[in-house]
Amino acid sequence: MQNNKLLDVKNLKKYFKIKGKGYLHAVDDISFEIYKGETLGLVGESGCGKTTVGNLLLRLLPETGGSVFLDDIDILNAPNSLNREICRKIQMIFQDPYSSLNPKKKVKEILAEPFLVQKIVKGQKAVDNKIVELCEMVNIQKELLTKFPFELDGGKRQTVCIARALAFRSDLIVCDEPVSSLDVSIQAQIINMLMDLQEKLNMSYLFITHDLSVVRHISNRIIVMYLGKIMEESPTEDLFERPLHPYTKALLSAIPSIDTEKSMDRIILEGDVPSPINPPQGCRFYKRCSKAQPICLEKEPQLRDTAFPGHRVACHFAKID
Repeated sequence: MQNNKLLDVKNLKKYFKIKGKGYLHAVDDISFEIYKGETLGLVGESGCGKTTVGNLLLRLLPETGGSVFLDDIDILNAPNSLNREICRKIQMIFQDPYSSLNPKKKVKEILAEPFLVQKIVKGQKAVDNKIVELCEMVNIQKELLTKFPFELDGGKRQTVCIARALAFRSDLIVCDEPVSSLDVSIQAQIINMLMDLQEKLNMSYLFITHDLSVVRHISNRIIVMYLGKIMEESPTEDLFERPLHPYTKALLSAIPSIDTEKSMDRIILEGDVPSPINPPQGCRFYKRCSKAQPICLEKEPQLRDTAFPGHRVACHFAKID
């Protein structure tokens, strides 16, 4: 897999200037990779910066610093002549399927728009054929093509969003909480659809969510973020079997389970989340960590390799061997 790197993110930063207060560190110097055909899960509490990461990759926000290479294309500094190619390579499925669809357009018009904007097919008949392909790919009934978004239920609306994101058979799809607003039964259908499509089209996903049970089902690797920083990165099953960071352990302990023998004791995090505006120089998790020592306040822990392949952790006291 190491020779099939699709996305390479280095020292990515996004700071928002807050008048009279300083800078809000939404994403603060993070690095990671995504390989072809894999799903990387990005998890953490609300406000940790995970959605901002997705927006930076799509260039919906300007970065403060860092680099992002997609198939060796420096997408943050690419010339305008490459904009269309980059848009075809990376697409996004947004969290709210209703607000991300144009309410004044019918489903057929929504699905036709990518082809018309990119001008990759000519003639209405060719566009119609592409729409039929998309509908067959995600099981959209033909009668829905004449409907407006408000006439569809949440699952159908999100299916339309997925179809639109697949218009160019993109190499990377950023999935920003794609099932959080759906019923549990519909969530399972959407997740299984995404996994089937990935196998057929050999796409990669960045799957952003706060739901660890969902991310375990779909992801090959997982990154845990806290207050703009990466706390831990690991292959999925390794993370669930041997979490190393105190924050990761607390998140995993909150997952509901009917198996009392395997369920973890609930870890209650005390204290308030530090402000992301001019954050402290040490560990971001210091105030809420039961293992905190003076060094945690004075020195920021770096993401370190452990004895377990692909498993890294940013903690002074995590057992790494």
